[in-house]
Amino acid sequence: RLKESVEIVKGMMSNEVFSYDGKYWKLKEAVNVPQPVQKPFRVSVGARQPRMIKIAAKYADGINSSGNLENIGRILGFYHKYLEELNKTVDDVFISGFAPSVYLMKDNEAYEATLQKWKQRGTDIKAAREYDFIGTPEVLIKKWRKAMDLGMKMSVINVRPSSTIAENAEMLALFKDQVASQL
Repeated sequence: RLKESVEIVKGMMSNEVFSYDGKYWKLKEAVNVPQPVQKPFRVSVGARQPRMIKIAAKYADGINSSGNLENIGRILGFYHKYLEELNKTVDDVFISGFAPSVYLMKDNEAYEATLQKWKQRGTDIKAAREYDFIGTPEVLIKKWRKAMDLGMKMSVINVRPSSTIAENAEMLALFKDQVASQL
């Protein structure tokens, strides 16, 4: 179904009127006006399991991976393998990500204190140090560069900790100034 869905979205975004006759979906002269400004329209698929990653490599224009660096590495490892099998390269696709929580710590003391809280809740802090998007600006820069080395060109993030709109604005500004500006 995902294969057909991707074909339909690409067809709809490339044609004002589009018909499709698949196993799961059928469209007869479906209208999509106005057409997207972006030409060609890029379809990225969020996928975590090998079968869906393979479909993303074959039919979509990119993939949207998610999770920590370990998950992103696993997902993109499969993706790169499937791209190679299809005679495609990372230059042919758009790799993006979704990091639902980026924990930006202002200093090492706050970083260590947060890790200790996580440890008390059962988190493997050795793995968190290596793979999770938590750390001081310097640590996060290194982690984001690793994601970029895997081919990631863009990511949607939620910068934490923040419990108010003002704190959220402060953390986003800090991330922009001390992390994103260095990438």
